[in-house]
Amino acid sequence: MKAIKTLLSTVLSLAFSINVIFVVAPKEAVSAEISSQNITEDIRNGFINFQTGIDIKQYEMSMDNFQQLNDIINQVILDPDLFYLNLSSIKCSGAYDANGNVILSQVKVEYGNTYEECKPEIDEFNQKTDEIINNNINDSMTDIEKALKLHDYLVLNTKYDTTDTIPDLNGGSSAYDIMVKGNGVCQGYAQAYRYLLGKVGINAIMVTSDEMVHAWNLVQIDGQWYHVDVTWDDPVPDAQGRVNHEYFMLSDSEIGKVTETRENEHYNWNSKGLTATDTRFDNAFWNDVNSEIYISAGRWYFIDNKGMYSTYIPSENSVNTNVSIDDEKWYVWESVNQYWGGKYSSLIISGDMVYYNTPTMIYKMNLDGSNKQSVQYVNPYDTKGYVYGMILNDDMLYAVIKQAPSDEGTLYEIMNLHLNNYSYIDTLLKSISDLKDGGTSVFNMSQEPDKVLPAEAINMIKGRNVNLIFEFDGYSWAINGQNVKASQNLNLQIDENKGIIPSDLLLQTAADNKYVELNLSHDGQFGLSADVSYYIGKEYAKKSATVYYYNEAERKLDKETDIRINDDGSMKISLEHASNYAVVVNENTENYLGDINEDGRVDITDLTLISLYLLGDVHISESGTVNADVNRDGYVDLADLAMFKQYVIKDITSFIQH
Repeated sequence: MKAIKTLLSTVLSLAFSINVIFVVAPKEAVSAEISSQNITEDIRNGFINFQTGIDIKQYEMSMDNFQQLNDIINQVILDPDLFYLNLSSIKCSGAYDANGNVILSQVKVEYGNTYEECKPEIDEFNQKTDEIINNNINDSMTDIEKALKLHDYLVLNTKYDTTDTIPDLNGGSSAYDIMVKGNGVCQGYAQAYRYLLGKVGINAIMVTSDEMVHAWNLVQIDGQWYHVDVTWDDPVPDAQGRVNHEYFMLSDSEIGKVTETRENEHYNWNSKGLTATDTRFDNAFWNDVNSEIYISAGRWYFIDNKGMYSTYIPSENSVNTNVSIDDEKWYVWESVNQYWGGKYSSLIISGDMVYYNTPTMIYKMNLDGSNKQSVQYVNPYDTKGYVYGMILNDDMLYAVIKQAPSDEGTLYEIMNLHLNNYSYIDTLLKSISDLKDGGTSVFNMSQEPDKVLPAEAINMIKGRNVNLIFEFDGYSWAINGQNVKASQNLNLQIDENKGIIPSDLLLQTAADNKYVELNLSHDGQFGLSADVSYYIGKEYAKKSATVYYYNEAERKLDKETDIRINDDGSMKISLEHASNYAVVVNENTENYLGDINEDGRVDITDLTLISLYLLGDVHISESGTVNADVNRDGYVDLADLAMFKQYVIKDITSFIQH
């Protein structure tokens, strides 16, 4: 392990012939004996502005506060975003007060560089910070999700410098080296992680152990502190597409242990008086995950070391194993009798599809593990190695080719996932975040190549009285956040007449009436209720139609509901799950029979209305009265009430046939 770099070592001497040795070493805590917040800000601003004299006399610090001043300066020097400082010397001047006591008055600084020389690196660092956070973090994430995402990002995009030969700015010990140059040592990892966490509102400090010659972090989640060692979770030599989680969110007692997965313990660290006593994550599932964990709408998707693809739901603290996707062995190169004991699959999630690898194949499947399909065979004799994971670079999916797990590997191009085609998602999420109670956002999806509504967006409206409307050619979806029960990716694509429902069944049900087969692309429950408006034809305006669900197991059409076709030829269907549906127009009707309150449904409310109407307790509109005459004899009477009752309790399925 490369030693922690000491950022500055110099002599600070006070005026008036008082000489004090002032050695700057890595420290972060400031003594509580003096109020240090304002002093810290003044010194930090002085460094940022390259001031050669930083005034501190207003704080009236005496020689008794000298060590505290030393601690404050050390703290500021280690601020990750001040990586560019090159301090030649620091001196402190003082003045005698009326009582003959020395009052520290000014910190004098000599710089080995100028702001103009540093500005390109400062701009580069700030731009990279924004890029990392914008591409990885969103407001719907919890603190532990943010901490996990930034942990995985740093591991996947950083190479540990074992030789001190990779070009950098601060010998690998700064946040700049890690985030911009993509390489470094433990202090750099800890500085970068601390800085990024701070930018997203999470408290973190750098922990050091002189005896270990090592640095890592303490991170505060829900009021508790946990150890995170990003450095030791990064494989050495660098393994593209691989990220360990063995040192993520550990207690003091656990990080000091050697276990089956952790070969080295931490010891004799300086945590600035902070303790990590909470043990709830010590045996978390992620200890057995050596690839990136994907986070979407409150769910974590991952492959463990046994090749099991699973979903973790933090709100329930439960892990659901979806499917075993990896029964193959990674054979020793050019051997048919020996194989490695580990599993080396990794995930890439794009939209509502999961991509993963075996030694020789790239597959894709739905988020729930269903509908597994092969994407591409990777011939090991062509690539001179097996697939040991995948990475996504821009939009391109690559397989990582190795002959042994410890190799760094080469990249083999698989396919372009065209992630840039999801451009509407940024607009969608921004629009949702701006929606006020009762508000509506409308999106035209006709030109979008992918019709998937991401779970992240659904989670943002869950429980809120806000509406999303998605318009396509010939149909639209309307979703209210109060009708959302669970968040998952929702495929909004609807096709027409794909021939999935047997034609003889359709003809038997429709007789001579107009019918249309609707084929929804989503698989299974939506996790919400949505109103789907579909254009059936203006010539059918004001007629009624019956919606049937295709029961494929029993090869029959089960009636779902009766609906009314609007004046513009569209119909509205309330749906909670995807399947194949048949819509049959009742062409002999001019009005929507039974829909007394004209809300598009015939239900117990209409039965109650006709009962109260016959008792003389309520008045119904003229069109409502027409709809109440369900037996079409020209009167609304007890015969209609009897037929209503039969319909509502499902003794009959249609007014038309009776």
